[in-house]
Amino acid sequence: MGFAPGRNRVLGHCIPLMRRRLDFFESLRALGDIVEIGLGPRSAYVLTEPKLIRRVLVDDAAAFHRGGMFKEGRRLVPQSISVLDGEEHRSRRRLLQPVFQRLRMAGHVATVRRVVEERMSTWRPGRTVVMEHEVSRMVIASLTEVMFSASLSAQAMADVCRYLPILSEGVIVRSLLPSVLTAAPTPGNLRYRTATARVHRLIQREISLHRSGVTGGNTLLSLLLSAHSGNADQPFTDQQVRDELFSFLLVASETTPGVCSWIFHELATHPHVAASVEAELDRTVGEAPVDSTHLPLLEYTGNVVHETSRLYAGSVFMREAIDEVDMGGFLLRPGDQVLYSPYAVHRDPRVYSDPTRFDPDRWSTARSGAITRHSFFPFGAGVHRCIGEPLALMTMTTVVATVCAKWRFTPVSDYHPHTRVTIGVRPEGVELVCTPRSVRSLPTPPK
Repeated sequence: MGFAPGRNRVLGHCIPLMRRRLDFFESLRALGDIVEIGLGPRSAYVLTEPKLIRRVLVDDAAAFHRGGMFKEGRRLVPQSISVLDGEEHRSRRRLLQPVFQRLRMAGHVATVRRVVEERMSTWRPGRTVVMEHEVSRMVIASLTEVMFSASLSAQAMADVCRYLPILSEGVIVRSLLPSVLTAAPTPGNLRYRTATARVHRLIQREISLHRSGVTGGNTLLSLLLSAHSGNADQPFTDQQVRDELFSFLLVASETTPGVCSWIFHELATHPHVAASVEAELDRTVGEAPVDSTHLPLLEYTGNVVHETSRLYAGSVFMREAIDEVDMGGFLLRPGDQVLYSPYAVHRDPRVYSDPTRFDPDRWSTARSGAITRHSFFPFGAGVHRCIGEPLALMTMTTVVATVCAKWRFTPVSDYHPHTRVTIGVRPEGVELVCTPRSVRSLPTPPK
């Protein structure tokens, strides 16, 4: 086992965790498969070896609960599947799985496409667009329709876009800092509390409107309200519904726009990849609007989504041991905190060849066999794998296909976007010049 250098007796490694979290976790792989760090005055253990991470998430999952990083989540959404453990989690997942299966993906592809087309209608040839802002508006607008229908007012949408970034950053920061710091009336803590109250009120308003019959349809809200809690066929309470919607909105509005924004950065800086995406779209979609029948045919576009998800996966997650577990000769005891970083594993040269290179072809049929199932987990693994994964992949693929069917991009400069680390890994400063494109005429295949 290795020991991370530079530990402060009081703060542990909180300073590098706050200031340079991604670099910090990448640096640990050189110190061993298990590395001890400090979270405040307490020790925690970072796993850098994918097989050990899989043991925690899959093989020995029953010996672990969600770790201390979820303490803020439990305060924020105590009734959400995202913070439940054990039998409570298994029961809730059994109840929610049919809800997500009943979401009509075909209709939601059309919703995402329409929202994206409305946003693209404001673009002009040669205009510079800040892509992370454009994509965020596209994804949040389409996700809120999936969740609530089109009932959100312009002010409510503005509140969602304003307050969710505050919450996503605050959840991570408050989970890594001592309680005495998160309880202080600092400007950051006050902004976080305001954002929490505003989003809670927004979601509760939508629940009340639906219960009164004002809104309806095949939305996540309507399906949750018609589902049962598993307790004597009682419906979900307003708090259970609110917490599930809050959690889903918080995670999906941070991770999905982040990956989509990075995709457009990578396409703009790798024109040969963009050309392959365009050729696939011309071949499979042509001049028709993107719909659900096209998505399974967009194999190369899917590879682009996977490769971007690999490069820009979540920074860090945590579990807590509830039983003794032998991890390759090191004994974890109940209460020990275990951390792992998908971002660091996905960039480990022991796992991926040329790991920092953007290479969608590594996911081709000919090469993907070299990628083991325990070395790629952007949506988690095991019993806690993200229940919204199909919706996220559908949204990202539809956004990319709809945009790239009409536009191509070039960077304004050689500047690499700044990376903002919250729940996900988001870019800031993806400034691209947009140029319209038309469907290329492809030769008719010989008979």
